[in-house]
Amino acid sequence: MKWYFVVLIITAALIVISLAAGTRMFFNFAVVSDNSKKKEKRKNCWDEDENLPGDVRMMPSCIPYADELLEGRRHVKSHTLTAHEVTSYDGLRLRAKYLDADGERRGIVLMMHGFRSSPLHDFSLAINIYHDLGFGCFMPYQRAHGDSEGKYLYYGVRERYDVLSWCRYIEEEFPGTPVILDGISMGASTVMMALGLDLPDCVKGAVADCGYTTPKEEFIYVLKKHYGIKPFPFLYTSGLLSKIAAGFSFTAASTKEALASNRLPILIAHGGDDSLVPHYMSEENYEVAKKSCDAEFLSVQGAEHGLSFLVDRKRYTEAVKRLIDKCIK
Repeated sequence: MKWYFVVLIITAALIVISLAAGTRMFFNFAVVSDNSKKKEKRKNCWDEDENLPGDVRMMPSCIPYADELLEGRRHVKSHTLTAHEVTSYDGLRLRAKYLDADGERRGIVLMMHGFRSSPLHDFSLAINIYHDLGFGCFMPYQRAHGDSEGKYLYYGVRERYDVLSWCRYIEEEFPGTPVILDGISMGASTVMMALGLDLPDCVKGAVADCGYTTPKEEFIYVLKKHYGIKPFPFLYTSGLLSKIAAGFSFTAASTKEALASNRLPILIAHGGDDSLVPHYMSEENYEVAKKSCDAEFLSVQGAEHGLSFLVDRKRYTEAVKRLIDKCIK
């Protein structure tokens, strides 16, 4: 019988080791930022962002639009931009670039980019659209991205307060200027979560493109869809590690809870072929939002994650213009 107990102990040990290794791997991928993994932090991320994060030609969904996206980046960088900085509620230095409007400024769009991305990567073409419509474009690096400080990603849980900080900063620096929030992917969920806060009066509306509902629900979907992994026990051990190491609970904030109290007009957009954040999450967000505010849902069939504007820019631009008309009289 001794061999039986030896095998049992070895098997149990291997299970524990595998679970611990997988937990750590998921935590490092999902929560620990690229910035903290680099021995030397990049000094000027904006100048390097023409081909960051990664050349878009290496991203299959972006291949049909690669030249246009890269040209959009170069066009934005050909303008004179100013640097701005705020300190977050928990002591991080957050940095942004600002492109002012040509001529009379109708308002400012605060653009929140997505997971492990950058303003130029996610908004290179949208920046030019907003600019043509008379808006200044305020482009922060989210905490733990690019030029901003931070070690961990919080999927909107803490980033929503960074949106609040930037809105207060814009209100002070550009008094009387209307502000529209615009977020994509993690940035969209960040924006929607921020709508549940006491935002300054200058904030008039929001655009949320392909946002999830909660970090936990997004993790469950990705693990099942892309890795065939059930959430128990893996997600729960990762959640425990996240709470201990980063002070981050996967259930600490919900877009639907925030939208239930929101009164500002919102445009919620999502690509019908999104394989990263499921389309139904935006449907759920919209169903909640329309009960409390003027909400519009734009579904773009054939669009992968974050590509709705590129697939159907006519409908997308028209929807954005409708939002602007609701927000700025």
